[in-house]
Formats: sequence, C-alpha cells, structure tokens
Amino acid sequence: MFVCICKGITESRVQAAAAQAGVNPDAIAQALGLHDNECCGRCARDMGRIMSYVGRMPAGAGA
Repeated sequence: MFVCICKGITESRVQAAAAQAGVNPDAIAQALGLHDNECCGRCARDMGRIMSYVGRMPAGAGA
C-alpha cells in the first residue's frame, strides 16, 4: 500500500528506511525526502502512526 502518494512511497520502502535510519520518525521522513517541496507533508507529519502500522506487518507484505 502507498503511504505517500506525492513521492510514490510504499510501506515496504518505509520499512527499509526504518532499517537504515532507525526508528526515529523524523529521520525516516528525511531519508525518504518527505520534507522537500515536492511533497505535501502529510505523511511526514503522520510518520509515527505510519511506522506503528507498518511495524505490525511482515517485511515485504506492503510491497
């Protein structure tokens, strides 16, 4: 499932970013480029909630 329509970011990309950037929602949003002018920012604001949802899924399930 897509978690960011602006950037086309899927749940699996959030999982991968979390594996590299750690569990800090702001670090993950930064790693995914969610703070630039091409993104509306909603997913960056909701990253903690998104991580909670994605974290309950098996790796690769949201691809």
